[in-house]
Amino acid sequence: MIARHPLSAVSLLLSFSAFLSNSAQAQNVFVGDSVALGDGFAFVWIETDGDNVPVRVGFTLDHGLLSDLPGQEQQNWLEFPDAGEHSLWKVVLFDWNPTGHEPSVYEEAHFDFHFAIVPRALMDAISNGAHMDPVAPELIPPGYEPSTDPPLAVANMGVHYFDKFAREWQGDPFTETLIYGYYQGEFLFMEPMITRVFLLAGKTDTLAIKQPKTFATPGYYPTNYAIEFDKAANLHHIVLIDFVFRAGATTAVESQGQLPGIVSLHQSFPNPARVDARIQFELSASVPVELEIFDLLGRSRKLIVDNTLAPGLHEVRLDVTDLEPGVYFYRLSAGSFQQIRPMQDVR
Repeated sequence: MIARHPLSAVSLLLSFSAFLSNSAQAQNVFVGDSVALGDGFAFVWIETDGDNVPVRVGFTLDHGLLSDLPGQEQQNWLEFPDAGEHSLWKVVLFDWNPTGHEPSVYEEAHFDFHFAIVPRALMDAISNGAHMDPVAPELIPPGYEPSTDPPLAVANMGVHYFDKFAREWQGDPFTETLIYGYYQGEFLFMEPMITRVFLLAGKTDTLAIKQPKTFATPGYYPTNYAIEFDKAANLHHIVLIDFVFRAGATTAVESQGQLPGIVSLHQSFPNPARVDARIQFELSASVPVELEIFDLLGRSRKLIVDNTLAPGLHEVRLDVTDLEPGVYFYRLSAGSFQQIRPMQDVR
């Protein structure tokens, strides 16, 4: 059911409903605030299963929004609706940056989508300045760092931690990425950043969200995010997906509806992989694990894990320099669980 919506365009809601119907797990859809910008609009929504566990947490904008945008930065706050006790997500701070922003790798015109687990009032209280409250290492995903020392807080947002292994930090052009935000040592938000050019081209992608060892606040957190374009409806969706339960203040993780021994297998990164690829997965119990690489013909190329592993988050580094350029797959077998994901591209 649609619990709440501010939009009067019936055709839009029908198109949006068609998009949502692709999710077999979905039971409820809650639509929140909307905003007009450029020649279009955007709105936020949450989709849950029958137990009110989040399935997808999304930000949808219509293609017209990408036209006739203002020449100066625009900020808009969109509140998520109440989607039940299991939903942590409170608000999106939606930024349009026509000339980009610091650090210099992000000077392309782009949008920021701050998916926050705290209400706007707490974000509004954050001011510019040095941030001396340390963030516990177990709350920071591998490879993430602030861009300054000491870290600097940005008003209404907090301290941004960047993935220094992301493509834009390795010399490739910035197209899409994901930032973590903190303040006073606490995790505040996940922030997909996507260029206007990428969206105008109608491109789609699914990217892994690198995971810290734990989150301080127990709840359901996404392990991937998707950028989707519905050409028929002219709608772009930026969606947090593949939620798992994180218990808080511990490296042990649990998940409802999963087979024993596995919580999630994440998408490899970076893509494309030139020197090495990294694969993360989470276990909820100690089980025998095999992680194997296959080519497009189904031939095994590398067995990179063959061991019994403890519960928690694991990251494996794969040297790809001896693999021919092309697309590969990796298969994780953990107890009775098995999942295959594409490595997408090795160069």
